Amino acid sequence: ISPREFCDPGLLDQIREHLLDRGIKPSQIVLEITERTMIEIAAAQDIIERITAMGMDIYADDFGVGYCGLAYLNELDIHGIKISQQLTAAVATDSPKASLVPRVIEMARGLDLDVVVEGVETEQQREALRPLEPIMAQGWLFSRELSAADLARFSEDRRLRRREDLKDS
Repeated sequence: ISPREFCDPGLLDQIREHLLDRGIKPSQIVLEITERTMIEIAAAQDIIERITAMGMDIYADDFGVGYCGLAYLNELDIHGIKISQQLTAAVATDSPKASLVPRVIEMARGLDLDVVVEGVETEQQREALRPLEPIMAQGWLFSRELSAADLARFSEDRRLRRREDLKDS
């Protein structure tokens, strides 16, 4: 959500109209704000509190490549971070930057934040992240962008595979 959208007085009404009134539970909704948005809305903690009171979570998107001070993570009532794929690119490489993602995850855990690692594209990256679980990961390793119809099929296929895996174990 852009800073302009986030501070729009009609945001909560739009969420109710387009999501909640159609049966989507607040606990199923995560609003993503960029580090820039965090800086611009730091004075608008009340909107964050109202969103949280409705039962929705807020995550800082593309974390680690912007110009957000770490203090914002402590000051704003957000629930998680999405580590930028620019940092993830170094995971499972010989780069000195490969240690950044584990350090960011450690810091986020210290603040009791959920963690999503964006841009996981290789099995090597997934295996390097496995010891850091529980985290969530997203990226082309798991799926490309999907339309709503394709997402429904993808979700159903995964649900059926899990059911089969449980039968086999």
